[in-house]
Amino acid sequence: MLTPSAKRPNNIHQFTADRALGPFFRNRRASMTDRRFVDLHTHSTASDGTLSPTEVVALADAANLAVFALTDHDTTSGLAEARAAAAARPGLRFVPGVEVSARYSPGMMHILGLGIDETSEALRKLLAGFIDARDQRNPKILNKLHDLGIDVGMEDVLAAAESFEPGRAHVIGRMHIAEAMRVKGHAASIRDAFTRYLSNGGIAYVDKERLEPQEVIQGI
Repeated sequence: MLTPSAKRPNNIHQFTADRALGPFFRNRRASMTDRRFVDLHTHSTASDGTLSPTEVVALADAANLAVFALTDHDTTSGLAEARAAAAARPGLRFVPGVEVSARYSPGMMHILGLGIDETSEALRKLLAGFIDARDQRNPKILNKLHDLGIDVGMEDVLAAAESFEPGRAHVIGRMHIAEAMRVKGHAASIRDAFTRYLSNGGIAYVDKERLEPQEVIQGI
């Protein structure tokens, strides 16, 4: 999502002055008049995106963004690469982030952590728990697909993840299962796989263990 930032720059600076994003916006008035938008919610191949962190940074710069955050699902593994790529683009301010989900009746809510410290032990433990929950869910999804006559194995899923960006340590999830289904001819596209099978309400959907919002926020 692109968000206008040039109309009320003073309010933005006042609001963020004593908050985590303050350092990222402070003294940016001049560049914000040239670059009019921010995007604080992007994904890369570190989770379920299709572009590498470096490519996401290049796209943000090409879009003339003033500020951009990388907020991959349940991982900070792409932040170092994105930070290095952004450092070579002086007009673009980089915000390290992460996206995690939490229980929220009747379903769930997504929480963005912005301006995070990826070296935090509390955050590391939080994300390790979420990745473990994904690792437990993936075989359950594959078992459901198998019961439906859809032959997709974990080796297919890992190959799908590797195809997005070879050598990347991916957080394996439904995106990669969907791509494996597409490759093996069980779905016309990733969107089709989600619509019919993998999204909430799909016939192969499996939820994962989630924490309360307060626990997530404390971990971030």
